[in-house]
Amino acid sequence: MIVTAGNGCQPAEWTIPPSDGPFQLSVVYPDSQPLVVTDSISIWGTVGSGKARLMVNGQAIRVEPNGAFATFLPLPGGVTPVMVFEARLRDSVLRGTIPIVRSLGPADAPFPKISPASGWVRLVRRPPLDTGDLATRTRPIYSRWTPGGTLAIPLPLGARLPAEAQTDSAIRVRISGGLAMWVSKLETRPDPGSSAVPLIRNVTVSEVGVVTVVRVPLESPIPWTLDMLDGRLRWTLHGARVESAFE
Repeated sequence: MIVTAGNGCQPAEWTIPPSDGPFQLSVVYPDSQPLVVTDSISIWGTVGSGKARLMVNGQAIRVEPNGAFATFLPLPGGVTPVMVFEARLRDSVLRGTIPIVRSLGPADAPFPKISPASGWVRLVRRPPLDTGDLATRTRPIYSRWTPGGTLAIPLPLGARLPAEAQTDSAIRVRISGGLAMWVSKLETRPDPGSSAVPLIRNVTVSEVGVVTVVRVPLESPIPWTLDMLDGRLRWTLHGARVESAFE
C-alpha cells in the first residue's frame, strides 16, 4: 500500500458510477442498537437506483448516482424518536421506520468491567454500499480514551493492531509504545498471525507542481497523526519500525 501526503487530489477519483436498480430501501445506519445521541444523527444506506427519490421525516435527502445516501438530520423529540423513510422510483414506493433507542451517555453509564485480551485485531473496512461517496466510505474509525468515553485519534480502516484489554463492547489496542486507545468491538475482527510490527522503508519525497508528495510503502495501513508545530507540519506514523532512510 502507498500512503500519499499532499495538498491536492484527483477529482476523477471521487466520481460515483450510476446505477438503476434493483429498487430497494436498505438503511445501514442507524439500526436497532441503542445509540448515544443528542440533537442530530447520521444516516446512510441505499435505495438501489440513482433515479429514486428519498424523504426522511418529510425532508428530501440527496440520492447519489449509484442509489446510495448519507447525511446528518435533526433528531425528532420524544423518549424514542422515530426516523420515517419513504423512497420513490417512478410508480413504486417503499416505506420504513426506525425507532432510535437512546443509550446512557458516557457520564451516566457505570464504568464497565475490564478484562485482559491478547492477540491482534484488524479494523474493519466498510462495504461499498454503506455510504454515498468514497470520502464517507473511507472515513476513519475514531478511537476513545476510555470505553465509551471522549474521542481520541482517528484510526485508518484495515489497520492491524495488538489487543491488550477488553470490555463487553470495546477493546483496547496498542497504537505505539506509550499510546493505547479503545475501539468498538463491532469495528474490529480477530486477525491471528505474525506479531511483527509493520516495517517502514524506501520512503520517497517528490515534488508534483506546488505539491510535496511523501510516499510510504506499507503492507497494511497504520495509525498516524498530523500536527502543526511552529509553522511546520509533523506527520507521525505510529506502531511501526523504520528500516532505511529516505530515498
